[in-house]
Amino acid sequence: MDQIDNQQIDKLLNDISTIKNVLSRNRGLLQKMLLPAHFRILWYACGFGFIFFCLLFYFLIQYFGKYGDIPLLFKAVIYIAMVLYLFFMAYIKWSTLLSSAKQIDPKMTFGRVLKEFFIFRVRHIVFPIVFLYAFFIIFFICIGKAYYIIPTILMAIGLIFNFIGSITGIRQYLIAGYWFLITGILSVIFNAIPPLLVIAVSFGCGLLVFAVSTSFSTGVDMEV
Repeated sequence: MDQIDNQQIDKLLNDISTIKNVLSRNRGLLQKMLLPAHFRILWYACGFGFIFFCLLFYFLIQYFGKYGDIPLLFKAVIYIAMVLYLFFMAYIKWSTLLSSAKQIDPKMTFGRVLKEFFIFRVRHIVFPIVFLYAFFIIFFICIGKAYYIIPTILMAIGLIFNFIGSITGIRQYLIAGYWFLITGILSVIFNAIPPLLVIAVSFGCGLLVFAVSTSFSTGVDMEV
């Protein structure tokens, strides 16, 4: 009887060791792919870009009196520039992510990057957060409280950044995550602040905080 119990214990320990190795391998891959140092220039560009477009619209509204009075040509040019800017930033982000992944495995593809990132634990945290906050956004639109959409998005981004920081042990994601959470909550409390300024300060400056924090460390700062 004792011999059987010992065998079961040994098997259990081996199974636990195997699971830990699998989780460690996935975590190590995520750590290497998501090191903020890989995206430092991108985060600076995104931060300054959001601040620029938000302040541009804010000053145009102040100059013309209200959003509807801004000449259509001005708005069309700005919106086209914003769309091109966002597509370019997204392309750079995924290209950089794939490039860092290929340094680990030359055969890495875009599909495999997504598969490695959205592992079981990640899927069941990120997707519910996205669905929950999407519900709140639709709810605020339906009840005529569109102002709260921005704080809602900020807090969702903050939770996702915190989760990434938790599973990878990369402190910079936690710093940015708490920034988005705190500024999102403050924008609800001080709801007289114009939404464009909220985006500029909370999201734009948050990305700059994230970029600056990468200058102090290029590796994993915590044991996970």
